[in-house]
Amino acid sequence: MAEIAIIGAGLAGLTAAAALTAAGRTVCVLDKSRGTGGRLATRRTDAGAFDHGAPAAHGDAHFGAAMAALGAGARGDGWCGAPGMSALVKPLERGVEIRRRARIVAARERGGWHLRDAEGEVHGPFAVLLCAIPAPQAAALFPDADLSGVTMTPRWSLLAAFEEAIRPEEIPQPFETLAHSAPHRVVAHAGPDWSEAHLEREEPEVRGFLVARLRAAVGGLCPVYATAHRWRFARTGQALGHPVLQVAETAWLGGDWTLGPLAGHAWSSGQALARAALGKTAAVA
Repeated sequence: MAEIAIIGAGLAGLTAAAALTAAGRTVCVLDKSRGTGGRLATRRTDAGAFDHGAPAAHGDAHFGAAMAALGAGARGDGWCGAPGMSALVKPLERGVEIRRRARIVAARERGGWHLRDAEGEVHGPFAVLLCAIPAPQAAALFPDADLSGVTMTPRWSLLAAFEEAIRPEEIPQPFETLAHSAPHRVVAHAGPDWSEAHLEREEPEVRGFLVARLRAAVGGLCPVYATAHRWRFARTGQALGHPVLQVAETAWLGGDWTLGPLAGHAWSSGQALARAALGKTAAVA
């Protein structure tokens, strides 16, 4: 049985898992998705691969050194995985037990942490619990945690592929950024205000509107593939202000939302989560 459970297989959770595994602790990571990486995401389609989350990972010099040590590639002033952004976290998974498609809906401490997933399966007990998921989801698991000052903003993202290379002369509204996965493939992220106003609309409706806006910027060219993805918690707006939040004697919350909007903030929080867990398990031993 693993000593430490980590909810969330994004950069923060896997950074903590790798550090704890290197220190000799046994770790179990649980995540609701089929893959890992969180918003360092790559979607593979018949039209090719799209980095439909963060197009690059940014942070300070310490983060850069860590990424270089993992074998990440430089992209401008950031870092990327190969062949896609989701590969950036793959080295962090080595030696770590990962339970996929396990969306944790309840966490109870009774002689250790017992975690119930959406299918009714209970995982545990674990001596220590680390939670590295978006702040609103963490607040649902720990309603007594004071996360009232933390905000996260959504994004609708359009993934589109064309028969030929495209290069819009300007970014049309309501898009905030355009990122090329290849000369003929683009990921266009709508801005936070537009995304918030249309957050609950159905994907086909949002896709149709965003495709029309993108076509207007590329001379009317029609994509051969298009889909829209809704990121409910895409980017940190207001951060907590410190890297971890202790919510029980043996439980801590973390993630990019503790420090800021960059991947480097998630990495720093993951390191702090690992230090917290190491201190607690050393005290128990």
